[in-house]
Amino acid sequence: MEKQNEINKNWSLYYREIYEPQIKRLKKRCDDLYDENKRMKIRLEKYEKSKRMVLYYNKKDKDE
Repeated sequence: MEKQNEINKNWSLYYREIYEPQIKRLKKRCDDLYDENKRMKIRLEKYEKSKRMVLYYNKKDKDE
């Protein structure tokens, strides 16, 4: 009888209830990091005089 209950279980709903809060937190963190990165790029453009140098530093940071 236990086996029958597991077969009838809605696994999609079951996993959604378990993992949905984690997924929401990760999405929020990703959005926050994206916004912060955007602000830093703008700040970098402000203090560096050319867009070319900004791209250079971004590439350099990415490669490290």
